Amino acid sequence: MLVKIGDNGKVGPITAQAHDERFRQWMMHLAPADFQNICDALNIYINTQGGGEIITSSWIPGADWTDTPFEPIYTALKNWEIARFFYGLIVWKVIMDRPETWSFGRYPKNEGDVIGLTYFRVEIPAWA
Repeated sequence: MLVKIGDNGKVGPITAQAHDERFRQWMMHLAPADFQNICDALNIYINTQGGGEIITSSWIPGADWTDTPFEPIYTALKNWEIARFFYGLIVWKVIMDRPETWSFGRYPKNEGDVIGLTYFRVEIPAWA
């Protein structure tokens, strides 16, 4: 489950795919088996490298996707910028579909850095 934590501390569930129309269009170019392999690789990374607690999406695939589960994203779209954006939407979906509660933010190391979203597990009190 994915939630947004507002500036006022209010927590709201996110139940929709970000950029859903684009996501659905790009999914038509990706074989279902490739999509499943990508999701499996992301979940393994989240559970191991991320300790099931925190990940930054752009750190997962590395700069060279050759011979990784992520290569079919580029192969399907033939455009590096679009492939990276689509990859981020796949991460969003994987996090949204997980049973734990997660939230997110963008935390660049330096001002002006472009960096993927950082996702982190949260415990939401019953009264929130």
